[in-house]
Order: sequence, then structure tokens, then C-alpha cells
Amino acid sequence: MQHPNRANVLKKSYFESRSAYCGLPITDAHKFDTELVSHVIMSLKQGTALDVDGLSAEHLQFCHPILSVILSKLFNLMMSCSFVSDGFRYSYIVPIPKPKDHCSKYLTCDDLRLEGSPLVLCCPRFLNIVY
Repeated sequence: MQHPNRANVLKKSYFESRSAYCGLPITDAHKFDTELVSHVIMSLKQGTALDVDGLSAEHLQFCHPILSVILSKLFNLMMSCSFVSDGFRYSYIVPIPKPKDHCSKYLTCDDLRLEGSPLVLCCPRFLNIVY
């Protein structure tokens, strides 16, 4: 006959063993490199809406080349610390009327830090390279 609290004991044991788990170790193959960040910045579509802080794709593309180095170091630090700043979550909606045959009444324009950010755009390309 099984112990009546066996499920609770097993659950507690499982959560205790996973309390310090933080995923696979990050190796050099998992790091964002400067070339990837630079390529993503140069491939951003020009003439898009500004973000909450007033930055556009052109600001990133025509700034000093060291920005790619700084951003790659920032992204690697964020990945190693498993932390994404609250600033990457801000967006806003601009009401743009659409034809009546569409379901939604507005188009959304997310800021550069969320949908068009180099971090978000690097991730799919980064995962294709690593895996």
C-alpha cells in the first residue's frame, strides 16, 4: 500500500531538485557576435515609426559602428543573466483605419525596442546558426 502523501513528497522533491536549475550552460556558440547585430541593424526597414524614445531605424544605422559591439555585449549579458529590462516591453498603438472587410479596426505600430529591436531580430537568426 502506498503512502497517502507520496504525491506531495514527490512533488516537493522534484521542486527542490529544480530550484537551482537555470538551463543549459551558455558556450561561445551561444553568444551574439558583432557581425550578426550589425547585419540585423543594417537590414532594418527605413522610414518606419519612431519608438517611445523617438529613435528610428536610421538612428541605429547611421550612428557610430561601435554600437554593434555595445549591443552585442548587452545582449550577451542579458542572456547570461536571464534578464530582459522593462524598457524592451514598451509599445504603443497608432489607430490607422483599415478597410471594413478586416476584423480589426486598428493597425499596431510597436516600437523599435520590441518588434524591430536588434535583440528580437537577432534571436531567430542566432537560433538558426546555433541549432
